[in-house]
Amino acid sequence: MKLKSGLIAIGMIFTLGIGNVMADPAREKAVTELLEITRTAEQIKAVTIQSIRLFLDQGFRSHPDIAEEAKDRAYEIMVETLQENIDGLVDPLKKVYADTYSLEELNAMIDFYSSDIGQKVVEKTPVIAQQAVVIGSQWGMTVNRQVMERIHKDLADKGYKL
Repeated sequence: MKLKSGLIAIGMIFTLGIGNVMADPAREKAVTELLEITRTAEQIKAVTIQSIRLFLDQGFRSHPDIAEEAKDRAYEIMVETLQENIDGLVDPLKKVYADTYSLEELNAMIDFYSSDIGQKVVEKTPVIAQQAVVIGSQWGMTVNRQVMERIHKDLADKGYKL
């Protein structure tokens, strides 16, 4: 029984230690304000929606028999599901910010992102991120081809037939 009580106590201490950062109301408020000013949830949605579109388009290429209406509905379902679950990503992200930055650093970022240039960065970030998704996808396909060619050559050199 002592062992069980001891383990429970250690677990509570560990849990309280992890949660301490977000228990600081000033830091929690600063993180929330920073994520609102930077429109983090909207930024995540914009980039994710672009990624979803690319993902679905690639998946549907191998299924030309699927009607456009069905493809559009699949896209809508993915977007709806993303919107319903965005807090499941943003809430843990708040803890990451709180664990990573001091209150002083958070306040400095709030000051920056509240400025005209900071708001311009916020405004332009989704455009850059969407372009980065497309560029990254194209780059990934190119690199993937090179990787597969090298692997096939290496395996062929070792006598494996593919």
